[in-house]
Amino acid sequence: MQVGNRDMPGVTPRAVHRLYHLIEENKSVYDVQVQAYMVELYLDNLIDLFYKVDNPRERGEPPKLDIKKDDKGLVVIKGVTIKDCPTADSVLELFDAGNNVRHVGSTAMNATSSRSHLVFALLINTHNRSTKKTGTGKISLIDLAGSERAGKTGATAERYVVHTHTRARTHACSNALERAHVRA
Repeated sequence: MQVGNRDMPGVTPRAVHRLYHLIEENKSVYDVQVQAYMVELYLDNLIDLFYKVDNPRERGEPPKLDIKKDDKGLVVIKGVTIKDCPTADSVLELFDAGNNVRHVGSTAMNATSSRSHLVFALLINTHNRSTKKTGTGKISLIDLAGSERAGKTGATAERYVVHTHTRARTHACSNALERAHVRA
């Protein structure tokens, strides 16, 4: 995921800072609650990264997650750890912590190539104090796993299995995003 650096921040820090700037600009009208979750798809398993952050010594399988649509039509992940995010800094700290427990592996092309797809979601609930109307939204920041060609990566047999899963999932995700874009 594009994190960048202090001089050239990536997509995630810029999106987070923009969101909190908008919240600050509209605080006289709206009460806003921001929460976040972070999951990775690794070898066909959906893994709760905040659960891993909160339970670093746990060796077993994390709880199974279930993807559903809620009564408002939003895609939700049942059982995922959701964290409150009162500030932009709190969001970015959570993002960094989750990134630190992701599946990564070095290749000949990239020393920290991600081996999983990542979804970092910001859940936003608003309440207009004058009209009493509420709103719900979600920003999903998605990082697709590295999909370098196996011959160029210098992959071992184990990494090759991960690599083939990754390429297949990347292709499936790309197709799904393309179909969603065409319908929009």
